[in-house]
Amino acid sequence: MERVAASLDDLEMFSDEAEDLADTILGASHALPFDGEGRIILPPELIEYAGITDQVAFVGRGRTFRIWNPDTFAERKTASRTRVVNRGSTLKLKPAAASAARRSSTPSESDVETPEDEA
Repeated sequence: MERVAASLDDLEMFSDEAEDLADTILGASHALPFDGEGRIILPPELIEYAGITDQVAFVGRGRTFRIWNPDTFAERKTASRTRVVNRGSTLKLKPAAASAARRSSTPSESDVETPEDEA
């Protein structure tokens, strides 16, 4: 959240763009509590928003992850794959030293994405 807030500070103060992005990103954020075992507890409104019932899909995204209804994610994954193929997208891999440095850094709470991040 600190990185997002700092990035918003780079925009023109009180501009429509800055206001809208702050409302959309920061206004939709949730502080997620942890239980005694260190697991996050999703608030009911996020569970409802994500359509989560009895199963959940944890989807890794590098340093972050997303939590999805498995059926919704299956549709998303298919659509994403189709767009990648249609665009001819590819990924240029970083040198091994750079990826090793990233692996040594532990994700923080601010690296966890919620369904609102998709908005």
